[in-house]
Order: sequence, then structure tokens, then C-alpha cells
Amino acid sequence: MKTTAWAAFPARRIAVVALLVAGAACQDGEPAPSSSPDIEAVSAVVQQLSDAMAANDSVSAAATFHSAARIALVGDGKITWRSTGGLLQMIASTDERHEEPMWDLVVNADGNLAQAWVRYAFYRDGVFSHCGTDAFSLFKSGNGWQITQLSYTRRTEECWYPPGREPTG
Repeated sequence: MKTTAWAAFPARRIAVVALLVAGAACQDGEPAPSSSPDIEAVSAVVQQLSDAMAANDSVSAAATFHSAARIALVGDGKITWRSTGGLLQMIASTDERHEEPMWDLVVNADGNLAQAWVRYAFYRDGVFSHCGTDAFSLFKSGNGWQITQLSYTRRTEECWYPPGREPTG
């Protein structure tokens, strides 16, 4: 029976295994957990934008956005870029009441970067308009957390509704 160099030197095998175990112990395979204050602060920014839309408060809505922020409508195999200025003008100039209830919010943060993902339904003057998903990218600066990009989907079929507001009939 032929013996390989690997089998002939059990000490070498032990040393290699020990190095692998030591290396794995030195590296934390899990990302650093998001801190609760950051998660709460990011959630508050997302909620502030929703509340500002419902109150037609463009000043409060503007405070949620970074000066270089942009908005992306994602659908039909393409992305349509929009400015935050267009959204803020719509909020300021409409007489309609806009509600965007959100639920199933998931927030991840690492240092000065955060992502928030949430389902939403959009209502104009209490009448359902559309549903989708909002995906927020946020940056934490001396001004706190601000939205750098809001990407969203929008559809009128196969929608989900906020708990307690499912359509009847």
C-alpha cells in the first residue's frame, strides 16, 4: 500500500486543521449587527416621509431627502428616474389627501449606510390607487439619516393591502 506524504505526516494534518480553525475563529462570518438606535432612526425617516405625504407637508418631506437624492420607478422592464423636486412639488401643490400605509418594514444598517424595504398601498382621498414596494437607501451624516435614493414598484393588479384595509366585495 502506497503512503502519501499527507498520510505519512499526521502532525502536518493537525497543523493545517489547527490553522484553519484559528483563521475561522479570527474572522467573524456574520456582519456587524445593526444597532437598535439606527434601525429606529431609519424607520422614523421612512415614517416621516409617509406622514408628510399624508399631511401635504413638503417641508417635512424635503427634510427626509439628502440634497443629491433621486427617485426611481421600477417597472415594465425599465427604470424611470425622477427628481425629489417633482415629488415635493406634487406634495405641496395638491388638494388631494395622499395616504401611503406601509407594513412589513425591514431595515438593515452598517455604519453610515442603511437600506429599508417596505410594502405599501397608495390611496388618493381614501380611494385605493396602487400598491408596490418601496426600497430606500439612506446615508447618515451630521444631519442624521437621509434618503439618498427611493426606488419603488407600482401596480394596480395582484396587490396586497395593509392589514384591515382589504377591499370588500
